[in-house]
Parts: sequence; C-alpha cells; structure tokens
Amino acid sequence: PTASWTPDRPGTYRIYLDVIDGDSATHLDGEVVAYDRFTVDGVRASSGAKAGAPVALEAEVSGDTSGLKYKFVWEKGGWAEWGVVGGGASSSPQAEWTPSDPGDYTVYLDVIDGDSVRHATVAVHVDERWSLDGLELPGSAKAGAPVDLGAKVSGDTSGLKYKFVWEQDGWSRWGVVEGTPSESPTASWTPDRPGTYRIYL
Repeated sequence: PTASWTPDRPGTYRIYLDVIDGDSATHLDGEVVAYDRFTVDGVRASSGAKAGAPVALEAEVSGDTSGLKYKFVWEKGGWAEWGVVGGGASSSPQAEWTPSDPGDYTVYLDVIDGDSVRHATVAVHVDERWSLDGLELPGSAKAGAPVDLGAKVSGDTSGLKYKFVWEQDGWSRWGVVEGTPSESPTASWTPDRPGTYRIYL
C-alpha cells in the first residue's frame, strides 16, 4: 500500500491511486507540490578587492546541496579577458580568485546538478593593490648636508622596494641614492655641490 516516487522537476502534481479488489477498483487522487531541491540565491565576493590580492568567492545556495558542483568564471571588458577560477568545477561552494589587474569584472557562478546548470553573477570592482601618491622632499637643502627623501605610498605595500635616483643638468650628473633598491620608503641623500636637482622615485 506504499510506494516511493521522485519528481524530476518542481511543480504541482496530481497523484492518482487505484485500489483494486478483484474485478473492481476504487480511485482516489490528491495534489502534491514539489519544490526545487535547492535554490541559487546568488554569488558573493569579498569587499575591498585589490589587484594581486585574493578575493573570496562563495556560492549562496539553499536547500539540499548534496552532489552539487560549482564553477566560478571571471571576465573583464566584455569577455576580452576571462578565466576559470581553480581550473574547473568543484564540490566546494567557495573559491579564491586573485585578479592580476585593476578594473571592473563580472564573476559568473555555475551550479551544476547532474545535466542541469543554474547561474548567478556578481560585479566586482578591483582597485590597485597599492598606489604611489607622491614624493616627500625638503623645500631646500645645503650641499654636503643630508637630505631626507620619502615615498608617499598607500594600500598594501608588502613586498615593494624603492629606488631613489638624482640627476643634475639634464643627466650630465646622476646617481642612485643608497646604491640598490631598498624595502624602506625613505632614504638619506647628500648632494655634493650646490645647484638644482631632480629626484626620481
């Protein structure tokens, strides 16, 4: 007197029951509403995306998520540039994506359930990981006396190196302050003679 049935898609179904007794049958019917096994509510990207830094992506899916696969794809400039995050579909609803350049991106989510696929998108604006905002120089200096130089840098400055170069008289004289690039955004430089110098960072 019992049976198991699996609806293959959501919707309203009418179930008919025939109870058979010899040559006679009694008929009953009833209505069953089958809802989606799961719903795709969207895709979320962590805020404050910066070029060269990881962006956390997460599929927002509710319901029975067993057996689902997730694929995240990014594109920029109307598909002028694009790529698949992590190389393909995964059983994890989370992924990490590192954009290499600043700009406006769209991240596409494919939620794969066997042969069917549902989609969601999110717009992601990616800023520069860091920015060079200026060069700190004294208004005047004296030949033979140290001059403090500084880089005005904001954002994620980890891993950056700084090189200060001076020149005078259209590059007839020039040199690199402290010899090699340094992890310090400041340097001390001593001009050896009076005149007008240009400092490059």
